[in-house]
Amino acid sequence: MNVLTDLAFWMIVLSFAGVYAIFTLGLQIEAGTSGLPNFGHVASMAIGAYTMALLTVGGGLPLLVAIPAAIGAAIVGALLISLPTLRLRRIYFAMAAIAFAQIVQSVLTNEDEITGGTRGVLGYDAVWQAIQSWILEALSSLGWKDPDPKAAIVIVTWAIAIAIALVLRRLVRSPWGRTMRAIREDVDAARAMGKPVLRHMVTAMSI
Repeated sequence: MNVLTDLAFWMIVLSFAGVYAIFTLGLQIEAGTSGLPNFGHVASMAIGAYTMALLTVGGGLPLLVAIPAAIGAAIVGALLISLPTLRLRRIYFAMAAIAFAQIVQSVLTNEDEITGGTRGVLGYDAVWQAIQSWILEALSSLGWKDPDPKAAIVIVTWAIAIAIALVLRRLVRSPWGRTMRAIREDVDAARAMGKPVLRHMVTAMSI
């Protein structure tokens, strides 16, 4: 069968596209709205993803516990790079962000006993399997006979991406978003107007 007509192939493509759409929304807040050249944005994504996998698949924790823990870990990672470097000129901040991403990648790929190295953490937790079964049954009831198992992750991922996009759209149009655009255009002018520039930048990195 031609791979371009294989539904399973497109399910994989759509699931990865949804993940990278979420990744891009975070990058848009940093680089687009705030003007922060964070070339290490992927490090926060990796920290959150591995925390989620290790807590659910490795530690057996429920999703409702693992999700906020993974978000918190990603925020901590962003704070580790942003607090000591955001006072630098943006080119030096960009270089520090790249270095941080390389450190995270090196740790994750070399700690085989914890992260699985280049193989990653494989498996699903019981809660996700239950959610997947429920979605597949709903698709079957709607007329899709024998739905592809990957359809569940595609639906959930894109639903989350759309929800995040709507929330960030409101955030960018808020007073905080307008302040971030002012900082992007002229940091010194925003600081002269009494805006807490560093706090806003750290918030953007955390988001």
